[in-house]
Amino acid sequence: HKTDENRQYHLCLFFGCLVVSFFLLYIIFIKSGILYEIVNALGINMNARNYFYDYILQFVDLSPFFMGLGRGTVTDLMALNYGYLYVHSDIIKMYAEIGMLGFIIWSSYYFIWLTKLFCRKYGNEVAVFCFMVMLYTSVLFLTDNTENYYICQLVKTTLPMAYAVSKSSNTLRCKKMSDLEKRVIK
Repeated sequence: HKTDENRQYHLCLFFGCLVVSFFLLYIIFIKSGILYEIVNALGINMNARNYFYDYILQFVDLSPFFMGLGRGTVTDLMALNYGYLYVHSDIIKMYAEIGMLGFIIWSSYYFIWLTKLFCRKYGNEVAVFCFMVMLYTSVLFLTDNTENYYICQLVKTTLPMAYAVSKSSNTLRCKKMSDLEKRVIK
């Protein structure tokens, strides 16, 4: 049972690295036009997102030395050019605003660092749960503006914490019951 949990935890860390890499590939594929070729071949309608993506990515370099445009700049650029505030991809927005190194740190925080933190403090089960919540919300990050949605941020931050607290209070309750049983038996 413990080995299965350890395997799940290590799989989460491995997939966390894959997700961070996937996000970078996603940006590269959009900037190079490869994603549009795939989407067009599959007959998928991007609902004008490709215009928003291309507009923002023209200001971006695919380089470790790209330091970003600064927080809030994407919203300002979108408002100036389209009269619309959102680029419809928090992944593109974050990369454009905080640069490649900042983006790697930002995405690694959610998928690697938090997973390790929750595992160390609350155990493998909570770490896997936290990872799954981050994975779910990141799917939304690919094609929407979920960073701006209060409810998404609330769920992303409080759900793992609430699960951790519920698990730790159950563990504490079991420990107290065990101590009580020992006293009663004596």
